[in-house]
Amino acid sequence: MLITDNRPPAYKAVLLTALRRVRTPVSAISALCLLIAALIGIAPDAIAAEPKPLETYSDWNNRGAELYEQDQLGAAIEAYSHAIALKPDSDAAFYNRANAYAAKGEFDRAVADYSKAAELRPDFTYAYVNRANVYYDKGEFDLAVEDLTRAIFLKPGEAVFYNNRGLAYYEMGRIDKAIADYGRAIELKPSDASPYGNRASAYYNQGQHDKAIADYASAIGDKSDDDGLYLGRGNAYYRKGLFDEAIRDYTAGLGLAPKNAKACLNRAMAYFEIGVLDRAADDYRIACGLGLGEACGHEKDARARFEQGVRHRHKKEEGR
Repeated sequence: MLITDNRPPAYKAVLLTALRRVRTPVSAISALCLLIAALIGIAPDAIAAEPKPLETYSDWNNRGAELYEQDQLGAAIEAYSHAIALKPDSDAAFYNRANAYAAKGEFDRAVADYSKAAELRPDFTYAYVNRANVYYDKGEFDLAVEDLTRAIFLKPGEAVFYNNRGLAYYEMGRIDKAIADYGRAIELKPSDASPYGNRASAYYNQGQHDKAIADYASAIGDKSDDDGLYLGRGNAYYRKGLFDEAIRDYTAGLGLAPKNAKACLNRAMAYFEIGVLDRAADDYRIACGLGLGEACGHEKDARARFEQGVRHRHKKEEGR
């Protein structure tokens, strides 16, 4: 059975591109101190050698941003909580803490903080976008669609919002709406490969293999480092009976990800279809070794047929 995982997991990562942290600007006093230090010849490192205690909202918010960048998420959350205690009406601090909660996988707390940020600033586009990210990861795709629709209303020119909403529609089984959103994303940013790949997957699952192949080609361009795109196009070629083209794409994908068991199994099936049974047997064996149980029973059959063919050719040659 052909494995048709045609939407590479990498495309889901597009949902995370909207994460932004809001850093409080350095105060004018701090900037003036650095300027004076430069004028009188004191190195800035000398000033930084004895960091001042964190006291203000800005101190804690900026410290949270620094800790977030260092992937110290628990400490970042604590810093943002100090900032919120000092300025409980700060949409930025709630938003920043939500990002940290989301990165830790504490999705319910992230949703609560994104909601508070949106309540404090109803036009805070990225609070909706990032809350949609979390809803998506929780499997609450209808809520992700609602938030991305709000984001599109606020910023209708952002291609990634349409792409992300298309992903949510796809998961809901609303494939036509997903295709429409991917198309709009392509119109807004034709240089982005992600919506082409996502639309190709949607077309494939509708049985529109020619359109899928065209979109995969656009996503791949001259060359891609995404093995999933080659696997997807290979599957579309396979469905059309273009086994040589399928083998070429599976091979390209395996060049990028040699342990991609799905590509290995599918290439085995394509080899089997064109009668290259020894290579089919080799690929079945490798896919089996990589953990795909459905491949394990096929190696013996392909190998037996190959050996039977060899014996038949030998008999024919002997009879001449």
